[in-house]
Amino acid sequence: DNDNDNDNDNDNGASGGFWRPPKYISAEVENAGLIGIFNEHLLELGYTHYKVTRQFIYSPGPCEQGYYQTELLGCGSGPFGESAVDYQVGVDWKEMKDLLQDTAFLVEFENG
Repeated sequence: DNDNDNDNDNDNGASGGFWRPPKYISAEVENAGLIGIFNEHLLELGYTHYKVTRQFIYSPGPCEQGYYQTELLGCGSGPFGESAVDYQVGVDWKEMKDLLQDTAFLVEFENG
């Protein structure tokens, strides 16, 4: 979450304005060792809060394996932004300053 509430104020600089990161971003971390780098860059961009979600709940096995049947109603990463569901606190946000100490999701990520 970025405290910038101007969702439509992202000027790419073409008209002389300044660039601001989007209010919400989604990232899939394949390497838990990169969390520190993500944290550093997100803080530098002005992000103040985060959620860790269990994406696999919203992405059935056939989606992950590239096998689709006609009865499969869709694949995806689940709710986004305010609607995203953190693995511990639900729809509430956690402070970015606490991300490096939030290790329970790393254990789950590494051990399945």
